[in-house]
Amino acid sequence: MRSLVLPALVLTAALSQLGCIAVVIEASDDESGETSGDGDGDGDGDGDTGDGDGDGDPDTGPGDGDGDTGDGDPDRFRVVVIADPHIPAPDYDGQDKSLEEARASLLETRDKIAAIVPPPSFVVVLGDLVDDAYQTGDAVWYQANPNAFADVADIFAGFSVPVYPLFGDSDYAVPTYPKTFSHQLFGQFYAKDPYYAVDHLGWRFVFTNSEYGQTFDEGTLIYDPTRGSYGGTQLNWIADQLGAGMPTVMFSHFPLFQVAVNEAPNNGQHTDMETVLTLQGESVKLLMAGHEQKWLDMPASYPAPLVVFGATRYDTDNFLLIEFMANRSQYEILDRDKVVWDQAEADTWIYDGTPSPE
Repeated sequence: MRSLVLPALVLTAALSQLGCIAVVIEASDDESGETSGDGDGDGDGDGDTGDGDGDGDPDTGPGDGDGDTGDGDPDRFRVVVIADPHIPAPDYDGQDKSLEEARASLLETRDKIAAIVPPPSFVVVLGDLVDDAYQTGDAVWYQANPNAFADVADIFAGFSVPVYPLFGDSDYAVPTYPKTFSHQLFGQFYAKDPYYAVDHLGWRFVFTNSEYGQTFDEGTLIYDPTRGSYGGTQLNWIADQLGAGMPTVMFSHFPLFQVAVNEAPNNGQHTDMETVLTLQGESVKLLMAGHEQKWLDMPASYPAPLVVFGATRYDTDNFLLIEFMANRSQYEILDRDKVVWDQAEADTWIYDGTPSPE
């Protein structure tokens, strides 16, 4: 049970018309398009070189353009979501057994995902890829020495489908290292911007960064890394993504009940995620988050159902398989009954065709 494999990735960096760098990741038979960063090409002051392609419009997601999702059915496609692998540095010698075994757990989860028939179109990782992973502030060092970022990249490269990660709080090391350094490493190892969106067969998948705002900026009035925040630039970008009207799944590491309220009071209408969802949330069909390390189901609390995921570091069965109807606002979580709600674990299921208990 577990396995994701990224077919040989071809990384293409293209200079946009507004001078920003957009990175496109392609799997061997797939075309994977994404728009990342703030989408306005104006440089948002964070020092990142890859904050968007300037058009604000996600491109076509994984798929070869023929309408076939890979399982012979052009009308639907599948996505697997996991959370919180927490891979530590290779020399980790702490007392947490789950961290000692985190790499092996993610590999086992990958194997289980690889056994899914028909296979998913792509895999989403809801942040906290690494844990206590920062060994120096020299980016070149991470290119030449074993480290947790490289370990995760190697595991992702073993998936047979594209893997789309987002930032979690453990992927940063504030205030020891600035957020911009973390963004540099994320781009270096995963070819991803701090936040981005992917379109696939009529659906939009928005990968937010719930650590991008001032709760992760030391010295600000709301500095508190135990809470999430998005920042005004990203909040406006998210509103633009939702405003397109496409059925949308929104991913965030921090669950929405753990993010700051009124975090950007001078940002016009979009002062926090709550106002963004109030004004533009009609297109959102599903919300998914990690961080809590256990399964939570909150269907009535937000404009769309919110599912909070258990961590793969605690149980290699902690993943969900969601089937989407192409170009229609319908989806089904095929294995939600395997989850042990309010706990950190899930049951083992068989994924040969329709998922079912083992």
